[in-house]
Amino acid sequence: MRSSCARRALVGTLLLLAACDSEVDDDAVAAGSGSGSGASGSAGQGGGGAGTGGMGGDAAAGTGGSLLQGDCGGSEASLSCGYGGEFCDAPAGTCPGPGNLGQCAPAPQTCEGERTEPACGCNGQVYLNECAAHIDGVDVGPQDCTPPASAFICGDALCEDGTQYCQSVNGHDLCLALPPRCADAADLCACLEPYFCVSAPGDPMCTVDIGGHATVVCSVSE
Repeated sequence: MRSSCARRALVGTLLLLAACDSEVDDDAVAAGSGSGSGASGSAGQGGGGAGTGGMGGDAAAGTGGSLLQGDCGGSEASLSCGYGGEFCDAPAGTCPGPGNLGQCAPAPQTCEGERTEPACGCNGQVYLNECAAHIDGVDVGPQDCTPPASAFICGDALCEDGTQYCQSVNGHDLCLALPPRCADAADLCACLEPYFCVSAPGDPMCTVDIGGHATVVCSVSE
């Protein structure tokens, strides 16, 4: 009887010890898994933060890395010179624009004494000479334009007789296409009234010279 009781007591003790060992192992695994997940998550998030910082650095470098004060042209709309007194001076024979930066340069005050040598402005306008284009705030580019065969003077520009009229906005001269219905109009200024100075407030002034060329003067408040 005693031997049987002793055996039962021994078996019970062994079972209890095995159960305790199992609980200890489960706790250890749970603790290890939790700390491992936490470390992995922190490391992953940290890596992502580093990646974001790297992208920010690249973006900043890409936006302002090579631009200097006074740059103009390029593909940025904001890279322009002042409204008056300056023009964007690109490398010789080119025009400022996408992929081609220029430098803001002071426009000449006068072209007195300059010879008439028609020059192609980067705005598509034909000017009396390079100086006249610069005064108008425009650089000259490739000389592939054709001066009007029969021209009349529009401030610093040359307009085509019979197909264009002259418009001057705050001293900036431009040749505009003459609407077909106005080509033979008895009152040219009245015919042009719906077209000229669309964005300019106030009353524009229109005159017609002895050759029948219309010049419209507009004023825009800055």
